[in-house]
Amino acid sequence: MMPNRILLVDDDPTVLEGFPIYLSTTDDLQIVATATTGKIAVEWLNAHSCDLVLSDIHMPDMNGIELLHCVQRLNSPPLFVAMTAYDTDETMVQALRLGAVGYIIKGETPNAIIFSLRDALNGGTSISPDCLQRLLPDTPSTNKSFEEVHKFLNLTSREQAVITLLCEGNTNIQIAHKLNFAEITIRKTISSLFAKYGVSNRVELVVKHLSYT
Repeated sequence: MMPNRILLVDDDPTVLEGFPIYLSTTDDLQIVATATTGKIAVEWLNAHSCDLVLSDIHMPDMNGIELLHCVQRLNSPPLFVAMTAYDTDETMVQALRLGAVGYIIKGETPNAIIFSLRDALNGGTSISPDCLQRLLPDTPSTNKSFEEVHKFLNLTSREQAVITLLCEGNTNIQIAHKLNFAEITIRKTISSLFAKYGVSNRVELVVKHLSYT
């Protein structure tokens, strides 16, 4: 199986040196190119292809949000995961609304970063747990119990277990390990939850579920 091809975009030499080392320990993730600015990344993308762009948000000449706009205009845009050392809710929400499939903090452990990239490549929306939790306090509550929500939406026991773990910030891979299911089973279960809740990504799913409780 060919590894997933990743373009790494960051102006921090430590990241440019460290992340390829992290991913070299895997068989399914490969950094095929690096760029120190958004403009250099756009030039590379106009001549090459990749499966995912992993980009810093705060960069000179073109920031990550501007790069995301450019990526989305490509004929076959790769997935986009934003990363930052200076986390803000406004930036996170903006990136996700524009189509980013992940938002991670550079200071996370290598394993957590690898899990996040795999989750994004497997159809998830991967957000650092601390970031996700901060989205929730502002969500209006209907004061229903989880049990009432499960009954109202006719959730299966598997769907109930998955939504609970999603609300705790777990990735698809982590959920699969905890529930002892294949990862493809978790992805199918989450797709079913999307349909029942009327949402299109993991963030919307978690926020909507917690707004009911």
